[in-house]
Amino acid sequence: VAAVVRTAFEEYRKEDQTKGKEKVTEITTSSKPVLFKTFKSNGATEFTGLADPTEALIWVENTEKVFRISHVNEDDKSVYAAALFTKKALTWWNNIYNTLIGDEKDKMPWETFRARFLEQYCPRDLRRRLEKEFLGIKQGDMSVDEYETMFNQKAQFATKHVSTEEDKIEMFVDGLRFEIKDFVVNRDILSFAKAVEYARKREYDLSLRGVATPTPKRQRVEQTASNPTFQSSRFYSNRKIQSHGGSRARPQSQSYSIQVYRIYLKIMIVCMNYEINCETCKLYSVGCSSKLPTLW
Repeated sequence: VAAVVRTAFEEYRKEDQTKGKEKVTEITTSSKPVLFKTFKSNGATEFTGLADPTEALIWVENTEKVFRISHVNEDDKSVYAAALFTKKALTWWNNIYNTLIGDEKDKMPWETFRARFLEQYCPRDLRRRLEKEFLGIKQGDMSVDEYETMFNQKAQFATKHVSTEEDKIEMFVDGLRFEIKDFVVNRDILSFAKAVEYARKREYDLSLRGVATPTPKRQRVEQTASNPTFQSSRFYSNRKIQSHGGSRARPQSQSYSIQVYRIYLKIMIVCMNYEINCETCKLYSVGCSSKLPTLW
């Protein structure tokens, strides 16, 4: 009985293994390549050939992300990526494509395609320029989130300066605004994400107090009693000071009254000497309006 049971069990196991292999074969053969329409609808973006290494890297990263989401086959990656080129990028790729030989035209490995692309749109001179910009990066008027995004983008071109987590944290904290940096450096920073979290928290606390973005203090300009060129400007300035009131406006008001009184006396003397009418003092008869300007 035991021998019969053992034989039946072995036959059942072999039959089960055979069915399993058939199922795997069916799944493999039934899997179809992902259509370009599906690939593009999952978030793939076009590339126009803008001469900006940062934008070029962003495009590569986004395209690779869509490859993973869509499960694009290795043989189709370079073909689908090239189909996203427009304008200058399309012209460049057409020239490259015409120089390819054999299977490279239809089955270029993605790594080869990626290297050619970065060689064209992330040349060495631009990478060095971005590396220098990264070494001097500062938060300035940017928010913490904007500063973090720019920091991470430019850090890709200066990997030798941020080879460790500690170096990256030090560079990030050093570029923060002083009122945020003073808070972050006094905390236990265990990771780069923690440094960003502390900076964001400090920024929020400052925003509640209305000092999130520092603004330079305006220098206070003291009002002086200097004599302006035009009488109207002096009159307007004194009226403005008098309207505010206060002890400081009284001496200037008194000085203005004395000056006006002196001018009034001069006009009276001129009019009396020449026996003409003065529209200001109202002492004599008609004749002042034409002679008074020449007397002055």
